[in-house]
Amino acid sequence: MRMHNTPLMNRNALGFIERAKKLNVLPSSLADKQQGLIMLRMNDSEGAKSAFRRYETYLSGILAGISMETKVLNTNHSTINYYRAELDWVKTMIYKSDKL
Repeated sequence: MRMHNTPLMNRNALGFIERAKKLNVLPSSLADKQQGLIMLRMNDSEGAKSAFRRYETYLSGILAGISMETKVLNTNHSTINYYRAELDWVKTMIYKSDKL
């Protein structure tokens, strides 16, 4: 998603994300990640942290489910590594939003 970092464009982008969440166009977790990033650009650290925490909860649930499946199925380790990397990233973003 390519946007310009202006207050108007950030508000528009946030509006598109809210609309997508209401219409269930894309998974809510992806919308939460994008919402957190845009809120950081808008200097709304509390809103960003809230969105990132929702994304963190989603990722933790996915990893827990994959861990259960791994015992039954041979789940691709690159998938597990991707979700672990995303979880590390979102924890870093939550920490950074606390510092703003």
